[in-house]
Amino acid sequence: MINKQEIIELAGLVCLYMEAQEIDRISKDAAVILDYINRLNDLDLDSIAVEDKRASIDLRPDIVSSFQDTQSLLNAFPLSQNRFLKVPFVFEQND
Repeated sequence: MINKQEIIELAGLVCLYMEAQEIDRISKDAAVILDYINRLNDLDLDSIAVEDKRASIDLRPDIVSSFQDTQSLLNAFPLSQNRFLKVPFVFEQND
């Protein structure tokens, strides 16, 4: 079972602030969900036949090709260094 401390740690990882009553509620809900998942693990699935009745999709074959005009790509990109395209940092650092 997931305990309240684990919920607090998970909330911190995803930058969520939770009140004590929310943590209690989530702890109870998580216990119900995990119990249900454990019940699913006990099912005998060997006797169930699975049929895929979706229409098949014709996809183009994957063909390796080389891109010759890399310099125009580098020139079109706002920031580059040598042959690398530079992008801005997208995650916040909480030190």
